[in-house]
Amino acid sequence: MLSREYNKRFQFWQTTAVPNDFAGHTMQDAFLFSSWGKISTNGVGYKFTDFGLDQFNNPFLIQLRFRKDFDYNGKDIYMLYKNQKYVIKGSRNVNEAGLLVDLFCVKAEL
Repeated sequence: MLSREYNKRFQFWQTTAVPNDFAGHTMQDAFLFSSWGKISTNGVGYKFTDFGLDQFNNPFLIQLRFRKDFDYNGKDIYMLYKNQKYVIKGSRNVNEAGLLVDLFCVKAEL
């Protein structure tokens, strides 16, 4: 595993409900962490269909080091890369040791 292979910086955010002054909740984005990874675009459409995702728009596959303190399948978690929002559709372990993870992402509609 080469350190220069992971040369893109990704930020992970989560949308959470925060109580407001009127006994209700408002949705607010909270920064979780940032991580280095690599982008894989060659044959991503085939990898998405092999994973079981049939409907995707602008597929985006990133590979990063696995973190034990983060749930990659969260429904309200998204990723920012170059001021573009990407929604995580699924994740899978790359190797049996569990050191790397692939994230299947699609570009979010704004």
